[in-house]
Amino acid sequence: MKNKDSFFVFVFVFIFFYHVLHSIKTKDDPLRLLLSVGAGVGKSTVTNAFYEALIRYLNTTPGENPDDVKVVKTAPTGKAAFNTEGNTLHSASKIPANRGFEYCALDSERLNTIKTQLKKLKAIY
Repeated sequence: MKNKDSFFVFVFVFIFFYHVLHSIKTKDDPLRLLLSVGAGVGKSTVTNAFYEALIRYLNTTPGENPDDVKVVKTAPTGKAAFNTEGNTLHSASKIPANRGFEYCALDSERLNTIKTQLKKLKAIY
């Protein structure tokens, strides 16, 4: 029974990947996805595999520099960021996380640095 369940999961993930990559290749509209399942199911594995597939696709686009940042992998918590080898939302957007609810505007130097680094950004997830 376990092999049958594994097969269905594989087919589901394959179809998911196909639809996501097809949408990215053919549409200009933003694609918004939420991957929310229980612990130990494989969210990090799916996220990492999708990241690699997306990077490969974007780096094969003619005229693109493979060194430009095109995808930023983010997570809401430090543990999730660690598991996916990504960044927390705060660190990826250079927002100080230790200020509580105090508003902290980015200075022009930091803002210009972020704009320069992320000018070729295609996806955040």
